[in-house]
Amino acid sequence: MSRRWLQLLERLGSPLGTGTEDPDAAPPVEGQTVSEDWRDYMHHERLYRLYGPHPEGAWRPYHCPTLFAGIDRLKLQPHEQRLHERIAAERPPGTWDWLRPDTLTVVDLPGGLSVQMAATLFAEGTCQLIATFDHWPRANSEPAGMIRRLDAEPTAAPPHAGDPRIMVDSREVVNAMVTMAPRVAARWARGVPADAPPVWVCDARRLTSATPGPGDYDNRYFIDDSILPGPESLRSAGIARVVHVAADADATPEDDLANWLHELYTAGFDTARMTLGDPETWVIPMPIIPAPGAPIAGRVSNRSDRGGFGQTISERGSSGGVYSGAGAGG
Repeated sequence: MSRRWLQLLERLGSPLGTGTEDPDAAPPVEGQTVSEDWRDYMHHERLYRLYGPHPEGAWRPYHCPTLFAGIDRLKLQPHEQRLHERIAAERPPGTWDWLRPDTLTVVDLPGGLSVQMAATLFAEGTCQLIATFDHWPRANSEPAGMIRRLDAEPTAAPPHAGDPRIMVDSREVVNAMVTMAPRVAARWARGVPADAPPVWVCDARRLTSATPGPGDYDNRYFIDDSILPGPESLRSAGIARVVHVAADADATPEDDLANWLHELYTAGFDTARMTLGDPETWVIPMPIIPAPGAPIAGRVSNRSDRGGFGQTISERGSSGGVYSGAGAGG
């Protein structure tokens, strides 16, 4: 585990990732019977470990605990989510054959859809998941009398659709996690090797909200090198190819992933893209030449003193914003 995560967890007093977790929250072992009821997977620590890499594998230091810790801190109440039509559709023959030990996959779709796709890869193929949600959620109030539909499908709408004062609404991500959790648990119970190919799970909306103003909760975030391994680390783990999962063939990743993909391509890694709308790429991802993005430094300045991203803007000045509060929902 990186020093950054240890410091975050020490501030929270949370056991996530420290090796002292509740044994009852551990992923199922091979042959274990698992619950098929999504309500049994609402605990933050259980979700953190279900949607994380093999505990004895090489990828655990990159698994980000921030959002999971926030679920507990805010006592969020997840809901079931309807599967996206593409996730629910029949698969073409040969789907996921490319998911080999030398391949790292980056699922870069909007919100809950990214979780649904990554969990599908995990449930139907052989891989392990690494979460990148390095932001603090916040309780997202809804007008009195409004009842959120439990079967709502994940959407590509702006991430602040529920409350425009919260820049990244995490509810879809958390709802997708609990919805897919029985399938993820069942796959753990069939056995997951420690060297299974890694799948990074990203929210493509992490930087897409409007510019925040005074009183807004700014939890936009980027994925840095504490979460994205560099070329040498990947080579030492036997990775030679990176597959970017996007909404369509013309999708442009945010600058953090764009720069990382470009770095890997120039370092000699094969790069390809699988798209949600083209099932043929689910069988054979299409080769791509990733273009570099703009520098990410300075895009957001809202790091929480607990680690991760998320602070309330107290006032706006010529410098572009002054932040107050400790983040983590308060």
